[in-house]
Amino acid sequence: MDELNRNIKRLRRERGLTLEELGQKVGTSRQTIQRYESGQITTIPYDKIILLAKALGVTPPELMGWKETDRPPAEPTESGEHEWYLDPGAAAIAQEIFDNPELRVLFDAAKDVKPEDLRVVQGMIDALRRKEQG
Repeated sequence: MDELNRNIKRLRRERGLTLEELGQKVGTSRQTIQRYESGQITTIPYDKIILLAKALGVTPPELMGWKETDRPPAEPTESGEHEWYLDPGAAAIAQEIFDNPELRVLFDAAKDVKPEDLRVVQGMIDALRRKEQG
């Protein structure tokens, strides 16, 4: 995450933006931008990464500091937007998470959970689905 924090600060300064100006472009406070840059906030929501990248004139992977070898290159769609997922199913799921604040909360909460704990949660979800179906 250090690279993301450094990139936000570096790009903001290169663009001549104040913390407050970037915060306004992203829809957050000057203090939150400062916390992103300092690393006090360690989990930046994906929707904010998209807004930060757009405000700073880079792509989300560039903002994250990913190298070309880290990810396949994104191809622009007909609308000129970039498609970040090669698999259409993954793209649909990512869009659903992005569009639904309730799913985003679950996704953000799951980022720092250990794999074995995620399996427990998945088991709970499967049990709830069986209960609803049966």
